[in-house]
Amino acid sequence: KIQWRLGVLLILVLFFSAQEARAGLLDFFRGFVVSGKGEGSVIGVDKNRNSSKYEQYRHIPEDQPVLDELKLDADNKEQNSYVEFRTEDSLQHDARYILRVGKYGQYEMELGWDELPHVLSNSGKSLFIAQGKGELTIADDVQRALQANPLQLPALLTEAHPVPLRLHRDTGWFSFRYTPTPAWDMRIGYTLRSDHGRRPLGTTFFFTNMVEVLQPVDSLTHEITASLEYARKTWSLRLAYVGSLFENDVSALVWDNPFRFDDAVFGPSRGRLTLYPDNQAHTISLSGALNLPWRSRLTGSLSYGWMLQNENFLPFTINSAISQPALPARSLKGEHNPFLMNYMLTSRPLAKLTVTARYRLYDLNNNSRSLLFPDYVVTDFGLAGIARRNLLYAYSTQKTGLEAAYRLTSWGAVKLDWAWDKWHRKFRETRNSDEQRVTPALDLTPTDWLLLRASYTHAQRDAHDYNPLAPEASFPDGEAVSDAQLIA
Repeated sequence: KIQWRLGVLLILVLFFSAQEARAGLLDFFRGFVVSGKGEGSVIGVDKNRNSSKYEQYRHIPEDQPVLDELKLDADNKEQNSYVEFRTEDSLQHDARYILRVGKYGQYEMELGWDELPHVLSNSGKSLFIAQGKGELTIADDVQRALQANPLQLPALLTEAHPVPLRLHRDTGWFSFRYTPTPAWDMRIGYTLRSDHGRRPLGTTFFFTNMVEVLQPVDSLTHEITASLEYARKTWSLRLAYVGSLFENDVSALVWDNPFRFDDAVFGPSRGRLTLYPDNQAHTISLSGALNLPWRSRLTGSLSYGWMLQNENFLPFTINSAISQPALPARSLKGEHNPFLMNYMLTSRPLAKLTVTARYRLYDLNNNSRSLLFPDYVVTDFGLAGIARRNLLYAYSTQKTGLEAAYRLTSWGAVKLDWAWDKWHRKFRETRNSDEQRVTPALDLTPTDWLLLRASYTHAQRDAHDYNPLAPEASFPDGEAVSDAQLIA
């Protein structure tokens, strides 16, 4: 009985909720004035349209009507509300749709969808056949024939089959802005981007056989944004977040060696390559502005970020004829943490004098793991016989500047600019360097459309601790390699 009563209660709640929603929609759309315009066309192709350049970034249906553009606007002056709908190239592979709903001065919601084709070639051919995600094979008889006699390649290329070389990007987004009062502004947004298709990729077996293969592309990128801003007459403050998450559905590429059928030392039958790893990035920022005496204004921003990547390492080689060295870890646990601090002060203490002071600090911290690889395999051919370590490259830079401009007349001004840059690097040939610059200038503006400038810059750079062997000397037990090379 209790379940039956609950079921009846739920049905009644849903019924009355639907009635209220229907009434709310009718009240919302009552009183709207609708206007719009549209453009259509019929396109005929007289020449050969097989050229990849013809539709490189667009899609044109042949000899049939197309809707080039459509705009619909609905405004309600009593409720101060509006609805906008925009579309371009509807129902085509390069279509774009945007829907906006809002209330003037209070809120706005936007939904969008965009498609972008990219045709690389309509005449591509290949001996490779796609077998699942990221695996490309060649017929066994072709491999045997080329292993016996590589000079047969021109004749065997007649068996190559056509392959479409094109990419397609679909982007959908949602954004919402809410301003409950003139002082407050709140925004959230989400964007989803999908990339799929195939494109050429050059590969090599050692340094002798260069092979171009078809790289499959199938990835998703999520982007989330949010911000909260409060502004008064003399000051403002804004807190924001930006997040990005990348997902690659094809994490590795495996392809046959056209010139080898079976594995051998210095002769693999297949190659394997890591593609872009899944990763994510997050940034939190705080910015603001403040009006000061003497017609001065101070602006500043702070931000801190996390860039993370922890994709599993692939084995050193796919060649079964080579002994597999052990990996020192399952993954890199890569983490970069950028920090940014930026300030600017502008002032006009005198009617003809303007002074600007700037300071910027950017610090890229590398908190990844430094791993020692006792040995590794070179392009699936053989062991290198040496150890290698990934170095945690990082750097920081500071920039300070001061500029003064004095207007002599309504059409002439003199300027003096001083700037100082300082760099600090880790595991690089030059650890520290700094540079100072002084630039006097004269600007003449006899008319609104003409600017004459004469300037002179004197710069002095100090980088006395240059050491070309610094990265290797930092880790004498192994050859240095960057994180980027390690991930690749």
